[in-house]
Amino acid sequence: MAPSRSFLLWTIFPSFFGLCCGFDLIEIRPEGDKRSHLGARDVSSLDFRSAASFLWGTNGTSDTVLANFTVYTPGSNENVLSMETFDGMLISQNCTPNGMTLQFEDDSTFAYAQHVWDWVNGADNHTFLMIAGSGDCGSNKHRIPYLVSAISYQEDQNVAILNATTGSWHDMAKSYQLQIGSISTPNETRLGRRDITQGATLPLAMELPFTAKVEQGPLVGELECENCRTTGQINFELRITQNVIGIPDGVEFRMSPQSVSAVANLKLKVGSNFQTKKETFKETVLSFPLNGITIPPDILNIGPFLDIDAGVELTGLEGSITVSAGVTSSLSDSAILRANLLNPLDNDFSGWDPNIDFTPPSVEAQVAATVQMFFMPAVRLKAEALGQGVEAGIELKLPFVDFKVEATADAGGGVCDDPNKTLGVEIEPSIGAEIKFEAGTTDGDKTPVDVTIATTSFPLGGICLGFNPDDDSDSGSSLPSNNSSSNSTEPSSAKPSSSASTTSSAPVTSCTADNGLLGTCISTSSCSNQGGISEAGHCPGGIDIQCCYFSDGSGDSCQTNDGVSGTCMSTSACSEANAQSVSGFCPGPADIQCCIP
Repeated sequence: MAPSRSFLLWTIFPSFFGLCCGFDLIEIRPEGDKRSHLGARDVSSLDFRSAASFLWGTNGTSDTVLANFTVYTPGSNENVLSMETFDGMLISQNCTPNGMTLQFEDDSTFAYAQHVWDWVNGADNHTFLMIAGSGDCGSNKHRIPYLVSAISYQEDQNVAILNATTGSWHDMAKSYQLQIGSISTPNETRLGRRDITQGATLPLAMELPFTAKVEQGPLVGELECENCRTTGQINFELRITQNVIGIPDGVEFRMSPQSVSAVANLKLKVGSNFQTKKETFKETVLSFPLNGITIPPDILNIGPFLDIDAGVELTGLEGSITVSAGVTSSLSDSAILRANLLNPLDNDFSGWDPNIDFTPPSVEAQVAATVQMFFMPAVRLKAEALGQGVEAGIELKLPFVDFKVEATADAGGGVCDDPNKTLGVEIEPSIGAEIKFEAGTTDGDKTPVDVTIATTSFPLGGICLGFNPDDDSDSGSSLPSNNSSSNSTEPSSAKPSSSASTTSSAPVTSCTADNGLLGTCISTSSCSNQGGISEAGHCPGGIDIQCCYFSDGSGDSCQTNDGVSGTCMSTSACSEANAQSVSGFCPGPADIQCCIP
């Protein structure tokens, strides 16, 4: 069954003050290049370049560099130049959509600029990009690209008049590399990582309690997390490159956790009657934006969200069950992932296996069922860079908790290693985690990346709850306390005896097999021990309680001299059914007798 989008009605008490607002990065001028008309000038800053890098940060200083945008002009007929490297040599500058007028402070700098820049007049296809920094054109708040195709001069006034057009960065920058954040893999160092001095982060620290009402089809209940929270942050790096003909040839995403953990104290109370049918439910119970990152006006926009998904998966539930578990999961700071969004096979990751600690799970069960519940923080971001769309997300299923609950019965006693118990419920819980990464471009031309970067599951041992049909108690049970991790030795699978009980299943009763033979509802193991044949589908209770009949003449109807009706079966099977054997009324071997209540 597909996940329902309407089965949850939730009550949310999130605390995410300060996490909901994005911010514009601030331009960082080349170090040492300040607008000043004092001191000697290095006229080489007027020379053309085949590449120019532009930096952005959180406060405009070189120790907060968060983004690097490098523009390439590799052709012999093109160049690039940043006004930020020489605007201190100018007395005035005026910019319009059709050009720029620059007046130099002295004859020597003007003469040098004229000597170098006059190259653009040498051929019709000669052009260069002139990038005006913030304030270089007067009131402009952001960097502006101009494509210069010709220059004229007013030599007596040291003025250069540039014939140029302006437009969006997407149209002007044909070949480039844009990098946000910096994460080094084990095989490389931070040296040469594009001058980035500050990491890009997605904060995760917040309280995330919720109560979700499960109301869908046959399923009615509630999934609750009174103490759910996450800590830490995800550090990430995004690099986008485009070749000289304007086609993206590289989109790489990297990420690494820092002090990331998730605490989930989940409790599920649910009841239904759909027997062996499997029902799966998953819903986003909380969703809110994290700090976004923008490089204005149209270079980059990253909009991340933190979604909290919760879910339940049940099989074979016919009755009611309450399960609860508390789990703390944490990730190592050494974990790292690198993914090529243009090639889903080119990715590598390491160190994502979580450490898991838990408090004793608790179960109150009346029937057989398989139950899984999970808590999954998911960081999802959508970025647009110079017209290129990118989506990425990491799903941290920290944790999922499985409970396998099976009913058992033995009329002779001995259930759960207790000679006085005839009915019982065996519970086998396990705890695990799964981390998935998904990413791709939004144009849909490339196969998206979809990889499971960590998965682990381990049993917590088992417990058996024994009881009798006449017991009035309806208590649950908790497993012994234990702490573990994904690398620890698995706990023993032995099922300790317990005097705790659950609500009674149906008592042992008679049944009729498909071939018409009468039988008794007992456990398959007890039936096998008596030489009988077990047939499912005729008895209430767990899947292990089946109709046990015998093919050697037993199973026939019988009646004693007193007129009491019964069933021909072995004396041992009759005794196990808490009934009385009467000889002389059944054909076959001597131990096949009339079994009466």
